[in-house]
Amino acid sequence: MKNTRTVEKNGRISLPDDVRELIGVFEGDEFDIVTDGVNIILVRHIKTCLACDDDTDVQRMNKTYLCGECREAIAKTL
Repeated sequence: MKNTRTVEKNGRISLPDDVRELIGVFEGDEFDIVTDGVNIILVRHIKTCLACDDDTDVQRMNKTYLCGECREAIAKTL
């Protein structure tokens, strides 16, 4: 599948509806931007636990993200 898009004045590039639907991209999803000198690669951002870097059962707590195991460990100390 090939779609051509033009960079807007503010630097935005929109993803076509059919592409978003095909790969399951929804409003609010986050992506990391990776470059190799010529190409721009969008990689779906996976939130990881601030304490242990695990990506299982991660939830936002205040301004950070913690996995279930670390949330339980913190709860036991309170």
